Amino acid sequence: MRIRRNVGGYTSETDWFLTMIMRLLQPFRRFKKGLLFGSKMGSPDFFPPACAEERQALISQHPLPIPPDALCIRVGGTKGDEFISQGKYMWECLIRCLPIEFSYSGKRVLDFGCGIGRVLRHFASDAGKTEFWGTDIDEPSVRWLARHTSGIFGLATVESSPGLRFPANYFDFIYCISVFTHIHENWDVWLEEIARVLAPGGIFLSTFHGRTAYEWILQKHFDEKTVGMEIHGKDRPWDIGGPMVFHSDGWVIEHWSKFLPVQYIITDGMIHFQNVAVMRKGGTSKSREQIKILQPFTYSPRSADFFGNVEYDPLGSEPWLVECGLISGNSAQFTGWFVSAAGPVVQIDFCVDQRKTPARVVRQERPDVLEAYPTIPRSRNSPPGFQATLDLSGFDPGAHQAVVTALDSAGRKYCIDFMIFKRIQ
Repeated sequence: MRIRRNVGGYTSETDWFLTMIMRLLQPFRRFKKGLLFGSKMGSPDFFPPACAEERQALISQHPLPIPPDALCIRVGGTKGDEFISQGKYMWECLIRCLPIEFSYSGKRVLDFGCGIGRVLRHFASDAGKTEFWGTDIDEPSVRWLARHTSGIFGLATVESSPGLRFPANYFDFIYCISVFTHIHENWDVWLEEIARVLAPGGIFLSTFHGRTAYEWILQKHFDEKTVGMEIHGKDRPWDIGGPMVFHSDGWVIEHWSKFLPVQYIITDGMIHFQNVAVMRKGGTSKSREQIKILQPFTYSPRSADFFGNVEYDPLGSEPWLVECGLISGNSAQFTGWFVSAAGPVVQIDFCVDQRKTPARVVRQERPDVLEAYPTIPRSRNSPPGFQATLDLSGFDPGAHQAVVTALDSAGRKYCIDFMIFKRIQ
């Protein structure tokens, strides 16, 4: 086929001709969508997706540009390539949170609170088979997305008061990231509305601020039994993020399950910071004791002068319901570091399922850590880094709780806990 041009995404005469025909048919498609969604369909803040065939063509013709810095910073505090990487990491986490048997391919998916498309854009390659929508309260973000995604996604603005312009049972999968972390009023009405537009058997996935976010943002201890739903900055303007809302797992299970039964919770499941609740319309209601709590990332308490980390890749090849945490065989290998303002770390101990576990430990220099904490005391005999190999030959396959404890020269302790998943050999 003779190449006509490569301007505006057209690579052949056929591509150009089909695109022109599709654009001529756009008003008719909008009319049909309007019959389904109501008279507001024609408003400038409601942009339906192209048909499946056109979406497939648009994906290759229209690579998604990086949004303007101001719109990026509004939703994630990052811009440019860092914004794209952050969204990809969030997408990776989101996919691993889904139930084992669930697939969104060929179905309808809603990003509730899509912002400027930080996560939504990473579903573009699936948009040929799946109908994706994004909604957000910020009109400039929605309009920028509509202008630059060219019908790959459906998009709509929403008001601050609950209400979605979709028919009942329309979506098979709805996710929202950093939304209920800020909604302190009408949260129950919003959940009721999300349940209305979710199809029977559909999945709703929502993040919430749990223990890690609470301790790092508020810099105080999190108590699962007393936090419940806690609101900070109730009058904080929305243009700088709005109120901050924190929840305990137990509160989420008890109250959100009234609308959509919580099936399981992933601690820090969204980029090691926000918890994730996974709900199913028509799912079995479960008590707090029956809910499975997964922990793919490490947990370390907030401290003003004792720091550390255990390093491994939490993004395995399987959903987190299958394998979660550090994946291992009869031995578990990982790296990490500790630093204390009171003096060098002189001892590191390891426990698995509350049993002291043999480990081979090699202390290592960590220039990156010393650069990050330049005022921390240094010691040639006790460098901050370590490489550890744990002997798990005495443990059954499956999930195990591990704790690494550091002791500094002043006798103080700092603990990091995480999950180890031992595969069947």
